[in-house]
Amino acid sequence: SGLQAATTLTVTNVVLVSIAVTPSNATLPRRYRLQMRATGTFSDGSTQDLTSQATWTASPTTVATVSNSGARGRVTGVAAGTATIAATFSGVQGATTVTVTNATLSSLAVTPSSVSLTVNQTLQLTATGTFSDGTTLDLTTQVHWTSSNKTNVSVNGTGLIRARHKGTATISATNAGKTGTAAVTVN
Repeated sequence: SGLQAATTLTVTNVVLVSIAVTPSNATLPRRYRLQMRATGTFSDGSTQDLTSQATWTASPTTVATVSNSGARGRVTGVAAGTATIAATFSGVQGATTVTVTNATLSSLAVTPSSVSLTVNQTLQLTATGTFSDGTTLDLTTQVHWTSSNKTNVSVNGTGLIRARHKGTATISATNAGKTGTAAVTVN
């Protein structure tokens, strides 16, 4: 449309010095997933998220596996034990350990647990699981989300709700027989 915008990009000769994999020394219940991050530090002190560019490995894979496609760096607990999760980029590697346990899901909590929205407003809900060993894990993308009244409030597969009509609805998150809920009012 005859409009133009521009910016300046400066390319430097900095090199990758190290990679930090986080969260470090994490605990993960068997059959659940955990998203890892790879942060590169360069020779000038700058940092960059390399999660989607790094090559990920898990050892041994009998304890945990890690994805190199889709959600790269996503670890899945396979069996109880300790695995090393590594991220490699440009010949530099960073690693941490993940301890996989046999802990079972004790409860689910949805936050916020009560919310008021206006029509067409959206809000991201979070589902947090508490396990039998006392650990907690963000299960937002690992639960089944449902709405008691889709006419008033809809919810997608990742917990994003949308207010559609005035009224109320209960949003539920379910995993392994446990359910957490949030009460939504649309004004």
